[in-house]
Order: sequence, then C-alpha cells, then structure tokens
Amino acid sequence: MCMKRMLKVVFKSFIMFALFFTPSLVVGQKILYTYAQNAEPKFMLSGGNITGLCHDIIQKLNEELRSQAIRIEYKSKELKSSSEIFDALSKNEIQIFVGAAYSKQRESYTTYLQPPLYGLREMFLINSSDVMRFAEKQYAKIGVIGSTVTSESLPTIAPKQEVIPFKNINDAIKALERKEIDTVFYSSLTLGYMLKNSKGKFEALKGPSEKYYHYIVLSKSVGKDVVAKIETALEKLHKNGVLKALIKKYGLDGYVVPGNVIEILTIDWKPYEWYDTIKKDWVGVDVDVVRAVLSKMGYKPVFITFPWPRC
Repeated sequence: MCMKRMLKVVFKSFIMFALFFTPSLVVGQKILYTYAQNAEPKFMLSGGNITGLCHDIIQKLNEELRSQAIRIEYKSKELKSSSEIFDALSKNEIQIFVGAAYSKQRESYTTYLQPPLYGLREMFLINSSDVMRFAEKQYAKIGVIGSTVTSESLPTIAPKQEVIPFKNINDAIKALERKEIDTVFYSSLTLGYMLKNSKGKFEALKGPSEKYYHYIVLSKSVGKDVVAKIETALEKLHKNGVLKALIKKYGLDGYVVPGNVIEILTIDWKPYEWYDTIKKDWVGVDVDVVRAVLSKMGYKPVFITFPWPRC
C-alpha cells in the first residue's frame, strides 16, 4: 500500500510539472498557430530550428501574452511561401502571421493589427559587376517573388522589361548570381540584409522606392478580445524599444524602421518649425504639438527636411 501511495504521489507530481513547463497544456490557454515564411531574415532555419527577426518578435510577444493565457506556436518548422501562408489563414489552418504587407484583397479574409511592426521600402538588387552597364539597358529581366505585394507594384526601370516570378527569395538570388536575370525587386528588409552580408557581391539600384509596412495579421476566426490583447502587447513592444533593438540586432537600421515611427517632411519656417543647430533637433510650435499628439497615440515622429518643391 505504501508503494502504491508513493507511485500516486510521483504521478501527480509529474502531471503538475508537465502542466507548468509545457505551455500548450496550460488549462484555458489560447493557442494561435502560425507558419514561418521562406524570406530571410524574417524567418530562417538554423540547425533545424526557426530563427530570424519575425521569429524573435513572436518570442517577445509570447512573453507579453503569457499573463493573458495566449501563446503563438508554429504549426510546423517548414518554411512556407507567402501564398501558402495566406491560403492557410483563409482556411483557419493557422490563426496568425507576423510580418505581412497590406493588401485590400488579403484584408477581406484577415484582420490587420495596429500599429505596424516596421516600415520598409521597395528595393532593386543587382550584381556589383553590372552597375555601370545597367543604366544603358533597353531590356531588363526582373525577378520578383510571386504572390507578394511588392510583385504587384513593380515600377518601370527600363524601356522594355520582363517580370520573372520566383517561389522564394533564395531562388531569385541564385538566378541573379547566374545572371539569368538582371535584378531582383523585393523589400529592403530582405534585400538590405542580403546586401549587408554579400561582401561587395551586390549593390542597390538607385531608383523608385515606395515605403510600406509589415503587420501582424489574424484569421477572421480570432475573437475581438484576443485581437485587442495582441495589439496591446505590440504597443508595449514598441514603447519599450523592443522592435528597435531587434532591427538593430540584424543590422537593418538603414533599411527598416520601427512601425511606430512616423516620418514627417518639413522645411525651416520659424516659429512653426525649424532645426535648432545647438540642440541638433527640430523645434517650434508645430513640432511640439505633433510630438505631443503622436506620443499619446504611441507613435514617434522623425522630422526630415527637403527643399519645398520636393516636399
């Protein structure tokens, strides 16, 4: 009897241990499943494990959401394409994705959270050996990633151009290296990261560059209470400078800005706004008002000056 009683105690202790240390088994916890995208450095595989900027964001979100009994988990460790991920969201196969560009069509079956994760730009990447010749090209083969927002907003950079879609960025970069295409058009997040780590192999093509944002998106099956809790967690990450630190961790400072940063064009026009050379910052009546309002909204203004006609 004594042995039987001891076994019961050990079994109960094991169950309590498992419940405490296994998040998925916590009673009442809401699990939101996600996939990792095949797009460096948002998501990457290292030793069979998922890493990357958006993976790190997920981990930080889970820390904030622990007290709300909400957790984000991967459905699998396989890297998916953008089209596969949004197809899974539409079918409720997964409930959340971290790092999605906005499109009206996607918004019809998903919920976009505010504020954005980060701001980025469109970008062209070319082989360094082709820089001098590229401006003279009358016909250009441009690699894009199929079914992405950037692939649908390709600007004109040559009198004649052919668009060649690829399933993922790695395939596009390999084609660029083999000179099967002349340039790759994608986000500054991914191409900036590759440019930074290319050791001079690639260069950015100077040309049209539209700014856009990446967001957290949820399937329509996720309730409003959960949406609100995740948005609150995201606001905290911005307020505490977590997103800014993660962007810096991957060396993306020059290519990506936190989503709560609002870039504002202005000119020197006292007393409304002017650049104080002593404080080395923008000051003035308008500047004070804008800073105060945006701060209450959870945003941070960054003032940029251009000549008035360009503004």
